[in-house]
Amino acid sequence: MRQHVLLFARQSCQRVTNKGSNQCTKTHWFGTVGVAFFCIMLSGCGWQLRGIEALQQKNILTQVTPITLNLNLVKRNPELLQIFNNINSLNNIHFDNSARHTLTVHTVDIDKRHLAVTETGVAAQFLLTVTLSYSVSVNTAKTPARQYTLTSRRDYDFDATQIVAKKQEEQALISELYEELAQQTLLHARLLTTDTKTP
Repeated sequence: MRQHVLLFARQSCQRVTNKGSNQCTKTHWFGTVGVAFFCIMLSGCGWQLRGIEALQQKNILTQVTPITLNLNLVKRNPELLQIFNNINSLNNIHFDNSARHTLTVHTVDIDKRHLAVTETGVAAQFLLTVTLSYSVSVNTAKTPARQYTLTSRRDYDFDATQIVAKKQEEQALISELYEELAQQTLLHARLLTTDTKTP
């Protein structure tokens, strides 16, 4: 931004010179510098305002009404449980075994498939798919709650000469998919628990 403003000032000076003046007058130069300084100040204020707006958007979820859920993972999954515990406060959701609503994670399936192979038949690219099924129920309900399914995917290149690094990349992608699905699950659980029609 500052570079554009200084360029504008230099071009303004040149335009005055081309009109017949031997040099850019002090008055015009000071005026141009003043305009440039004003533009720089505005650009700085604009940056601060955008930063404040981004911060407000980031804190939207923490401003909503807090809710309490009982979290139940049917199959033991320490990594997914840790992710739920890490992000629940960001959604203003608290886990409590005595809560009226229970969020049950029924299944978490990981599927890994070949997307591409090399000329020699060695895998060159994989597709990771994680599918999570869950339900949100009222503890006093007599009928089973409806189950929902979420799916998320990532693809990555594979290099047989870097097996350890690629294994670490694969695990990082799985964690990323877990976090994405957990976030979507909590957002949906919030909607379901605040819906007066929830059985």
